[in-house]
Amino acid sequence: MKDGFSISKISKLAGIESDDLSGFLSELATSTSAKRIAIVAPDYSRLASQSGMIANLLMSHFGDRIAAILPALGTHVAMSDEEKREMFSSFASNQFIDHDFQNGIRHIGTIPKGEVEEATQIKDLYELPFFVNSHLVDGSFDLIISVGQLLPHEVIGISGGSKNILVGLGGRPTIEVSHYISALWGIEKTLGNPDTPLRRLLNRGVEMLLQSSPAILFLNTVLNPNHPAEKRIVHIGASLVTKEQPFDTTFAEAAAVAVETNIFNLKTKFDEVIAYLEPKIYRSTWIGNKAIYRSRLLIADNGKLRIMAPGIDRFGEDPTIDTILRRYGYRGLESIEEMKRDGTLDGNLAAAAHILHSSTFDRFTVEYAAPKLGRREVEASGFLYDPELDQQVSSQESLSEYDSDLLFEVDDIGRLHIYHPGVALWKAESK
Repeated sequence: MKDGFSISKISKLAGIESDDLSGFLSELATSTSAKRIAIVAPDYSRLASQSGMIANLLMSHFGDRIAAILPALGTHVAMSDEEKREMFSSFASNQFIDHDFQNGIRHIGTIPKGEVEEATQIKDLYELPFFVNSHLVDGSFDLIISVGQLLPHEVIGISGGSKNILVGLGGRPTIEVSHYISALWGIEKTLGNPDTPLRRLLNRGVEMLLQSSPAILFLNTVLNPNHPAEKRIVHIGASLVTKEQPFDTTFAEAAAVAVETNIFNLKTKFDEVIAYLEPKIYRSTWIGNKAIYRSRLLIADNGKLRIMAPGIDRFGEDPTIDTILRRYGYRGLESIEEMKRDGTLDGNLAAAAHILHSSTFDRFTVEYAAPKLGRREVEASGFLYDPELDQQVSSQESLSEYDSDLLFEVDDIGRLHIYHPGVALWKAESK
């Protein structure tokens, strides 16, 4: 790499012009002599991140120096050919490397149990092992470009940065333990927090990774979800991390912009919130429960969240996790205690974390309208079922009003409707 960049960020709250964004990426291309570059970018479940557009622009500026693209799947199912063409249209099919969080991974280091407990101030935890996709450390590439959107996140606080690599391309042991650590620390403390214990632990993991990987160029982007699509990117920062300098220098500022633009602080909590899950994005409760995560700080005690989920036909993205979720459901500590008694907890920590993140602990109720799952499976998982709402979700005509460019709105009887729950965080301090 050459000695850095003459510009390291563009930040315009009114929206970054497309020419400015293209010029920024073009300058990055001229600032490196790397010949075999891998791009790591969010998968189709983060279609709204505009990371696909950025990856396509990178291809136009870097050309044949880009050797591969690795969608940051984590535990998600691999993208279909159609999804790849839609999101990453500039890439040939043979340039995709589909991450498998159970196979093709390599151990790069471990944070001991005592250090994990010190970071979290929680006793009786686990060591945190770091496993990553082996392509990152096998000498295939001389630069990794990580394209990651920063927005409030239930596991890490603010997404992007080190999470994009170590979870998005992480192995099962890393994903299991990291998610469980976060869940025990508490989702309501985590959401929208740029400096969580897990963030600090993952940053340590990047230091370990850089001992055997090429340099990583983090492209940290922030979108304002209330802007028109062409003006939605409001911040992009470039930070090159190496074995000698492993600190992402642009993350903190980008995270502050994400907090400013992606957290909606409303005056009062709501007795009823209705969230709509776009069917082509949300096909499992593993992803669809973002409707619970991102609205839970806004729902009044004894309130109700109604989730309209026409596309959801399963619980987990991974078959093992799907089986666990069907078996134990979303019943908070009751589910976790049952997993302990059955001896399934230690091997399924990520599922346990997801259960805790998705549970209401009887503070409010969740009514899930998912016709492809049906009443029996919805109720068996611990959620409520309303046949009238389920029928409404089954009718494409009645759903047309939810295909909205609006992010959210309050109706004339005081209910909050969230049309795109995965792209922001909503909260209120009082009833």
